[in-house]
Amino acid sequence: MAYLFASKQWTISGSHDFGDFTLLNPTIRPINCQVLENSVHVQIELKENGGLFKHYTNVTYSETIETNINSLVDDIMAAAFPTATVVG
Repeated sequence: MAYLFASKQWTISGSHDFGDFTLLNPTIRPINCQVLENSVHVQIELKENGGLFKHYTNVTYSETIETNINSLVDDIMAAAFPTATVVG
């Protein structure tokens, strides 16, 4: 099941390796959150240096007891990108 959540953006200063690609000063925005059994899957949109090109990746999170979808997405972002800061 998919849930609506308050969309924030995070940024990371410098380069960050996302596995298949590395971006410089990426802006990170979660665009979709799905809860499937015991896992939460968040689809993320990435932009490099505020550019026009968009990249996408996913983060999977498990073992959560959080019931507020906004807090859950914030927790997932903090765990996946500990050096990121909220920009909006």
